[in-house]
Formats: sequence, structure tokens, C-alpha cells
Amino acid sequence: MKKTTLMAIAIAIAAAGGYFVGKKQTHQPAAAAQPSERKVLYWYDPMVPGQRFDKPGKSPFMDMD
Repeated sequence: MKKTTLMAIAIAIAAAGGYFVGKKQTHQPAAAAQPSERKVLYWYDPMVPGQRFDKPGKSPFMDMD
């Protein structure tokens, strides 16, 4: 019984300590991400990944979008 009580007290102290340490940490706001417009280099057919196309559209192999 004494061992169980000591274990419960130790866990409670560790949890409380972790809570207060986590609360004291200062949170710095993330740097504002600059929106970079990325240009699509090419499109590809998932069924034939080696084939690249310059614009989106129907697949000439499967007749699908």
C-alpha cells in the first residue's frame, strides 16, 4: 500500500511539473510565410507516369480527365 501511494504521489508531482514547465515556455509566432506562386511544370497521366503533357486534359491512353 505504501509503495502504491508513493508511486501515485510521484506521478502526480511529475505531471504537475510537466504542466508548469510547458506553460512557462514562450510561444513565438511562426514567421509569416510569403505566398510563392508555384508554376506547374508539367502534367502526367497516373497510369503512364513517364508521359508528360504541357496542359491538363483528357488522357489519350484512357480517355479520362
